[in-house]
Order: sequence, then C-alpha cells, then structure tokens
Amino acid sequence: MQKDFTFGQSSEVRINSSLDNLVPVNVVGGESEKVLVAVKRTVFSGPDDETIKIRIAPNCNTTLSPEFERNNEESLTYLVNYASTISPVTMVNPTPDQIVNIASNNTLKIKMTEYVKANFNNLGLQYTKQGSGSLKDAINFSFTNEDFESDAVLGTIQDWDLSEVTEDGLYDIKLKTTKDGATGSNGSGLVSILIDRQKPIVFGIPEPVDDHYDQTENDILSVSYNENVKASTSG
Repeated sequence: MQKDFTFGQSSEVRINSSLDNLVPVNVVGGESEKVLVAVKRTVFSGPDDETIKIRIAPNCNTTLSPEFERNNEESLTYLVNYASTISPVTMVNPTPDQIVNIASNNTLKIKMTEYVKANFNNLGLQYTKQGSGSLKDAINFSFTNEDFESDAVLGTIQDWDLSEVTEDGLYDIKLKTTKDGATGSNGSGLVSILIDRQKPIVFGIPEPVDDHYDQTENDILSVSYNENVKASTSG
C-alpha cells in the first residue's frame, strides 16, 4: 500500500517518520499494520486549526488497473487543533445579562483583562442578536495592542459606540484577538446583554382616577409603567 497525503502550509506531516509525499506501507494479507502520523506546526502566525487529508491506495501489484486503484482507495480526514499562540482576553464588563438603557447614551464600556500585548496585534468585538445566526464584526470597536494598558490585571476599558446596533433586544457579544492576520481561537467567552433604549411608557390609569388628591381621604398617588423602572433614575 501507499499513502498519499496533502496538507496546508502551516504544518509538517510525517508518516512513520517520513516527510515524503508517498510512503509505502507493507501489509500482510489478512493482517493489519499500525501507522504513526505526526503533525508539527511550522508557521506560528497561521490558523489554530487545520485539515489534514491522507489518501490510502493499493499499490501491491503492478498489474492492477488505475480504475481498480481508484475504486479501492480511501481518504481519511483529520482536523488538527493547535494550542493557540495568540493571546486570549477576558471580558470583565459588561457582566452577563447587563442592561444597556437610554441612560447609557448609546455607549457600552468594555473592560478587558488577562491579555498579553506582545501576542496580538489587533482586538475587535463581535456580536449577534440572539437567534439570528452568526457573529458580526463590530465596526465601532477595533483597537491595536498599543491602545491597551501594560498592566493586564488592572486591564483596559474602551467604549463601544452602539449606534451601529440598530435594533434593541438580547445580544451575545465576544472579543477576538488577531496577530499577523490570523484570528486566535481563544478570545473571550460569549456574554449576553440586553439593549433596551426605549423610554418606559405609562401603562393603565394613574391614581387617583379623579385627578384630585385629598390627603384627608388617604389618597395615594401611583402610576404604572410597561416595565420596571428605578425611582432614582426616573424623572
């Protein structure tokens, strides 16, 4: 048998310690043979995962036709995951389920910690409305490592201008780091937030219903809204 394998430009693939593209493997009829496949990362600015394909084809008899070989070959595909060399980052703020309301002035403060400045060139934010599909790169949140504080424990705070998010609702957001054009696989985790920039609306009938307040009758002034409000922030 012979093995013919193809792979990307970020890896060195050895079969039974050989770097040759065609590696003969002798298999006795009715028996099996172990084959060692080793993958080594050679381009550290490349992707953090790569697809390796190995083709197994019979080559034990020169009288076999090419058609017979094609009909009896098999391809094995492996997904190789490398330990990322691109810095991860922790998103401390916003906290899960944090509400962004009209008092936020269309701005969300993003606090980031536990990064290594030397191990990324750029950092961006991705977001998606829950249930709508894939993550989208934020236009208004993109920084280089020079925009970050050296003390990754205290971290760095940057503002995200939410004007690009046109619809209110529940969103998932995450941070991603890139280096030399490659995106790291270990950016921040997803954080869910609620964007609600609509003012609360008075709901029902205010009391007293006759619009006349009489303290001697123990009237109580009350009004209801269509959502919870904080008395300290309502005007």
